[in-house]
Amino acid sequence: MMSCGLATHYSLSERLPLVEEQLGKLMTDDPSVIGNCLAKFEDVVHLDQMSVFQRIEILNKCFSNETMEEIIDSLDENLTSRDPETEFLSVKVKQPKQQMPGAFQH
Repeated sequence: MMSCGLATHYSLSERLPLVEEQLGKLMTDDPSVIGNCLAKFEDVVHLDQMSVFQRIEILNKCFSNETMEEIIDSLDENLTSRDPETEFLSVKVKQPKQQMPGAFQH
């Protein structure tokens, strides 16, 4: 959640009742005060080596293409040629092309 920008702080779920309690005691809606409160309960997040976010630059490059066909071709080329661990994506990329070949024409 943090890697994709959907969260600003991470805390283990068993600590959430304490986090909620402390947030409930705050008498302000000042974002910096709330952020400081959350930071007291923050845990370190280590991104999994298999995470898609380890390949975010390649994905951004692929999805910057203009057509679905170009996006699929770029994903197929970049992901399977550079990283054997993402080979499963080539199967997922090829499925739509095989099932709906006309949908990927210019």
